[in-house]
Amino acid sequence: MHGQGACAFEREDFDVEVDGACLRVRRLRMQGEARGTIVFLHDSLGTIETWRDFPLRLCARAGCDGLIYDREGYGYSSARRFERDKRYLHVQARVLVELVERCFQPSPLEEESGFSRCVEMDERGSGSSPRASGSASKTRPPSPPPGRELGGRLETRFTEAEQQHRPEAVSAGGVGSIVLFGHSDGGTVALLGAALRPAWCAGVIAEGAHVYVEERTLVGLRDALEWWKDAAFRRRVERYHADKAGDVFDVWTRTWLSPEFRDWEMMGDLKQVLCPTLVVQGERDEYATEAQARAIAAGVGGTGELFIVPAAGHSPHREGDRVLEASAAFIERCLRAGRG
Repeated sequence: MHGQGACAFEREDFDVEVDGACLRVRRLRMQGEARGTIVFLHDSLGTIETWRDFPLRLCARAGCDGLIYDREGYGYSSARRFERDKRYLHVQARVLVELVERCFQPSPLEEESGFSRCVEMDERGSGSSPRASGSASKTRPPSPPPGRELGGRLETRFTEAEQQHRPEAVSAGGVGSIVLFGHSDGGTVALLGAALRPAWCAGVIAEGAHVYVEERTLVGLRDALEWWKDAAFRRRVERYHADKAGDVFDVWTRTWLSPEFRDWEMMGDLKQVLCPTLVVQGERDEYATEAQARAIAAGVGGTGELFIVPAAGHSPHREGDRVLEASAAFIERCLRAGRG
């Protein structure tokens, strides 16, 4: 295992267009040969910046490059265009797959231009402020095209076409060299992404992920509604999302608290996650019980490891180095297994 601080990194921020959305991406590139790439997926209020220095520290410990991005509607990425439905996490998994595959195997045009850049970068390689949402903060986005219906219920499973595996798309980085680290919503997207592309995923770390809706989830969200009344909290969200902040908070709480979302679950997709999976959850997680984490660890198609972090809440990677150390050790095992 690489020691913390043993690796030097170059940081590059750029924008990539995926399915009509302009997504801000940060690449952490080791000065030297990387053993793989860790892709970080943020939570429901998160951005690249809310990870703070955790990605850099984990990449240094693991000897890996890093890839972090803002999902559509967050941070420096373009404003949300569609209302969410019960497939929104599956949709984001497809975006994840396309983004990763483009970053590992860009088209000839992208190789010449350095990807499809949508805005000018400042001298530090980052925009001056989170991308404005335009009219998105004033009017609700339209509904997405209708999803498939099955027995009168929106089907949330991946279709057979969606499950076609294209491991050659990441051959430039080596099949099996990618580890997905997702927090909260990002943890769910990481699991779904691994289900879509099991052949190129060496491992998944799912922190505070959800695979069904619990009563504790709803209680936590109802409590969160009170946060928006606090001006200091609103300013913190605005620091990362600018005028998209209200929409970021609203779509998070409104989606999960809606009656239509109450029976959402993705347990059936877990069996397609064939790589090793580390399930991380804080002992005092405000949005899930330990039963949820155990269901994920038991439900994946590959090996599932469970790490309940004592006395931690929904974001245990921000509470000391326990998640950092456990994740680095897990990635070491995944990469060794991939080489063997």
